[in-house]
Amino acid sequence: MDLLEQHDDKCIGSMLHLNYCGYTESDLCNNDILRRYSQMIQYLYLKRNRIKSLSMVISQFPCLIQLHLEGNSIEELPQEIGGLKYLEILNVVSNNLTTLPRDIGDLQSLRVLQICNNRITSLPNELGKLCCLETLEASRNCLPFIPLTLSSCCKLKLLALDKNCIRQFPRQLCWLQNIKDISLAGNELEYLPPVIFKGLTSLECIVLDSNPRLHALPTHTTQQSVHVSSRLDKSRSDLFTYLNVRGEYFPLPREIKQYCVPHQSCVPCLEELVLQLLHRNIKQTSDIYKLPLPSDVKDHLVYPTAYCLQCNQPIFISAFPVIYSSTDFTLPVIEFFCSRHCTLQHSFHGNQVRFPDSL
Repeated sequence: MDLLEQHDDKCIGSMLHLNYCGYTESDLCNNDILRRYSQMIQYLYLKRNRIKSLSMVISQFPCLIQLHLEGNSIEELPQEIGGLKYLEILNVVSNNLTTLPRDIGDLQSLRVLQICNNRITSLPNELGKLCCLETLEASRNCLPFIPLTLSSCCKLKLLALDKNCIRQFPRQLCWLQNIKDISLAGNELEYLPPVIFKGLTSLECIVLDSNPRLHALPTHTTQQSVHVSSRLDKSRSDLFTYLNVRGEYFPLPREIKQYCVPHQSCVPCLEELVLQLLHRNIKQTSDIYKLPLPSDVKDHLVYPTAYCLQCNQPIFISAFPVIYSSTDFTLPVIEFFCSRHCTLQHSFHGNQVRFPDSL
């Protein structure tokens, strides 16, 4: 009896369970019974088989809503996967993927993308086209960065990127209004964007354990659960500017070009003052994109680097940084002010405040 004929009873309505069957792509592609069901199948489970490729299979299931391929040996997803216009859940956990096709951005119904435990070295910018995406699980890969285009996934609620090699969390992602959970444990983070807790208004939990170079955090409330380990690596990277505070060094956001200290005669640079003036006179974010300005300047106006802790004015490329300790937090807190006046006027409520020695 044919291998697939033994599992004819595993097709229940629009659901087909073929887990742990030892199938290859050839077994799936050449079977008459599978062809008979293919046009009606919406939920396809193919976990723990011997599938290495899907190029000849995907087009047979145009009505798929869920596709579960965990624990195979798939090395790449075919371009044809972008044609699954009803697909809501894609699970390719524990395969041999190194990339994702750009066509994945065509999955306009996709809500859940699970790609953990592969060898993926980059995520395509086309992920930003997934307007329905709510869950992205990409832990245990080889990702060095997060694509900025994820900022367009406005329905995203869960972002799991544990055990990659990520060094920065983009400030552009700090305005995802629906995100509740972020997990970044086991990466190489050196700092978080100053706006992360201000912008992510729905954030309930962020996991930052095992990022030994993360020496300080932005201000956050006790309602936001922050998990972070206190064991630190004091080595420094050539990629960042460091703030010297009594012999301790704190990495600083790369966006800021000028750092000022309140005990020195220092004022924000001219470019900072111009950006502040532009920002004050722009009524809607959409108006920024109409301005005849370089794209990086527009990006800064839309996504400021920080906000002054005293007056809440946006900060772009020039700031007065301050470090202070609080019994409420495991790590020191790093904050930014827009001027010497704001720095000296702010009340730290008895917390130990440290100003930079030098820059």
